[in-house]
Amino acid sequence: MNWYLEVEPSQSISQGDLFFDCPIFTVDPDSIDLSNIQAVTDLENKIETCNIIVMNQACDLEFDPVDQIIAVGFQDISTCSFKGEEKTKDLNERRKLRWDHIKKIYNGIRPNYHLIGCHTGAINLNYQIVDFSSVFTIPYKILMDFRQVHGLRLRLNTPHRELLSQRFGSFFARIGLPNEDHIKEIDLHKVVKSFGE
Repeated sequence: MNWYLEVEPSQSISQGDLFFDCPIFTVDPDSIDLSNIQAVTDLENKIETCNIIVMNQACDLEFDPVDQIIAVGFQDISTCSFKGEEKTKDLNERRKLRWDHIKKIYNGIRPNYHLIGCHTGAINLNYQIVDFSSVFTIPYKILMDFRQVHGLRLRLNTPHRELLSQRFGSFFARIGLPNEDHIKEIDLHKVVKSFGE
């Protein structure tokens, strides 16, 4: 099964749409005087670009367009950077560190990341790492205008977009238990070993 559909710019925005170098507008926090917030009239905006994937449910976008699009960032598996990689100059060591991180993502051990597949066609795409801790809201109108500038885009095919949505929800719904509440493997192993005694 193909991971993606190739979508024409004229088609409406939907869940799982990928946009490259999308403009992200943020307020410069140093331009806000919180001691007198009512007096703030002008804010300095920062404009950055980011590769994003649309997370809103497809039905919400199709039947009742929202004011804001929820999106998360993604990066190419070969160019993203992980903590610790910059500390070593040795290429083999950096490859090992990268593989350790990617293997944890692949096995679901790093819940803030999700791996999506590659694509070959009018748009070529390597494996990508979606970062659920990199969340943006983008005005619907801005993204509608940007889709025309962006041109042909990819949309995650079903069931991959539903899995992405599920993982996104699970990341924010996870519960951090105190260490003393974790079930110990050794205790489980004792119970299983004593089975049938």
